[in-house]
Amino acid sequence: MPTKCAAGDNTRFRIAFFHYLLIHIMKLIPRLARSAFEAVGLLREILAEIRSRNAPPAEEVWLDTLEVAQILHVTARTIYTYKSSGILKPGRRIGRRDYYRQSDIFRLI
Repeated sequence: MPTKCAAGDNTRFRIAFFHYLLIHIMKLIPRLARSAFEAVGLLREILAEIRSRNAPPAEEVWLDTLEVAQILHVTARTIYTYKSSGILKPGRRIGRRDYYRQSDIFRLI
């Protein structure tokens, strides 16, 4: 006939089990914190890269009609057609020449 366990044995087992869990959780916390700090550092690097790629040029570059035509691989007449139809808008006009922002042309591509 099996003997019955005392109620205190079950309580001691629970205490020992929770003590075991607590020790292992305490060992994991520094690892998790280190991983979190590494993840934050990686996210900061990614954000810096995205910001640097989207940063406007330090100095705006202006292109005349022929330069724009060469970049877009079209004729100067096509650039005039784009201008009259509203596809391209010159940023500046000096004398008889139209000048376009390089950033606008690359955005169009």
